[in-house]
Amino acid sequence: MFSDKTILRALLKLALPTMGVQLLQTGYQLTDAYWVGRLGANAVAAVAVNFPVNFLFLSLGSGFAVAGSILVAQNVGAGKRQMVDHVTTQTFTMIVLVSLLLTVVSCCLSAPILSLLGVSATIFPDALLFLRITLLGIPLTFIFILFQSVMRGVGKVSVPLVINVITVVLNFLLDPLFIYGWGPIAAHGVAGAAIATLITQLLSAIAGVYLLLDGKQGIKLKWRELAPDWPLIRKAFKLGLPSSVELSVRSLGLNVMVLLVTGYGTAILAVYGIGVRLLTLIVIPAMGMSMASSTLVGQSIGANLPERAEKISRLALMITFIFLSGIGILCYIFAPIVVGFFVKGNEYVMQEAVAYIHVGALFFGFLGLQQVLGGIFKGAGDTVKSMLLSIINGWVIQFPAALVLSRLFHFGYLGVWMASPLSNVFTAMIALYWYQKGRWKSKRLVL
Repeated sequence: MFSDKTILRALLKLALPTMGVQLLQTGYQLTDAYWVGRLGANAVAAVAVNFPVNFLFLSLGSGFAVAGSILVAQNVGAGKRQMVDHVTTQTFTMIVLVSLLLTVVSCCLSAPILSLLGVSATIFPDALLFLRITLLGIPLTFIFILFQSVMRGVGKVSVPLVINVITVVLNFLLDPLFIYGWGPIAAHGVAGAAIATLITQLLSAIAGVYLLLDGKQGIKLKWRELAPDWPLIRKAFKLGLPSSVELSVRSLGLNVMVLLVTGYGTAILAVYGIGVRLLTLIVIPAMGMSMASSTLVGQSIGANLPERAEKISRLALMITFIFLSGIGILCYIFAPIVVGFFVKGNEYVMQEAVAYIHVGALFFGFLGLQQVLGGIFKGAGDTVKSMLLSIINGWVIQFPAALVLSRLFHFGYLGVWMASPLSNVFTAMIALYWYQKGRWKSKRLVL
C-alpha cells in the first residue's frame, strides 16, 4: 500500500519544485553577491553583515507561516477542505499585522544593531542603507512566504516556482541597473541591490495575494473570515511560537558569529559572508526534502496513518544524507572554482574562503539530517523539538565551541569555522535519538 516507490514519487513531486523555489530565492542573494562582488571586498562585507540581521527580523514572524502550513497539511489529510481556507485567511491576518510591526521596529533599531555588531566605519554607511531598504520588504516577504507555505500544505508547489523564476530573472536584470546606473537611473552602489530586490518582492507579493483571492489553486483567501477566530489563533500561536523562536535563535546565532568574526577584520568578514551564502545554497536540497517530508508527514498524521509518516521520513533522511555528503565532497575538491563565483581580484579573501569550505564541506550530510528531522517534527506538529534542536545547535554547541577553539586553543577565525560542522554532527545525533523514540508520530492536531 505504501511502497518505497510510491513514497519516493510523492517526496520528489513536492521536494524538487520546493528546492527550485529555495534555489531561486537564494538567487536573489547570489545575484546580489555576483554584482556587488565587482565593487570590491568592502561592498561584499557591507552586504554580508546584513544577512543575519535581516534574517533575525524575518524569523520573528515566520513561525505563523509555519503554523499555517502544518495546520493546512493536517486538515488536507483529514479531508477538511473548508477549514483549509479558514486557516489560510486567519494566518494571513496575523502575518500582515506582525510584519508591519516588525518593519517599524527593525528600521528604528537598524543603526544600533550594526553598531553593536562592531561594523567598521568604512562600511557602516553602505551597510546601514542596504539594511534599511531591505527591511522595508519584510511585509512583502512574509506575504509570499505564507503563500508558498499554504500552497505546499495542499501539495501545490509549482506555482510559487514559476513566480520565483520570473522575479529572479528580473532581479538579475535590475541589479546592475540600480547598482551602476544607466540613462536616467542614478548609480546607487550597494544600495542598488536592495532596491532591485524590493521591487521584485513587491511583484511576488501581489501575485501571491491575487492567486489566493482567485481560489483556483485549491485554496482561497476569504475576506469575510478575517474576523479573529481566537481558538484557532491560540492554536496557531502555540504551534508557531516555537518555530519563530527556532528561526530567531538561529539568526541570533548568526549575528553572534558575525560579532566574533568582525574582530578579525573586513577581509575575514567577507570570507564569512561568502561561506554563509554558500551554505545557504548547499542546504537547499535538505530544505526542499525537509518541507516535502513535513507536508507528507502532516497529511499522513492528519489522516491517522503513522506508518506511512514513518516510511516517508526514513526515505527522506536516507536520500538527503547521501546527496549532501556527495555535494560536500565535490565542494571540497572544487573549492577554488566555487569561491571564484563570489569574489574576484582579492587573492587573500579567495584563499581564506577556500580554507572555510575545506573545514566544513565533508560534514554537509549531517547538516542535511538535522534539517530533515526538524521538518519531520514540524509536520507532526511537534514544533518544540525542532526549536530545541536550533537552540542546541547554535547556543549549546556552536557558539561555545567557536569561543573555545578560537580563543582558548588559539585557532583564531579557523576555530570559528570548525565550530559549525562540529555542532551539526552532534545536533544530528541528538535529533536521530528523538526520532527513534517515535513520540512525534502521536502529535495529531486535527480532531
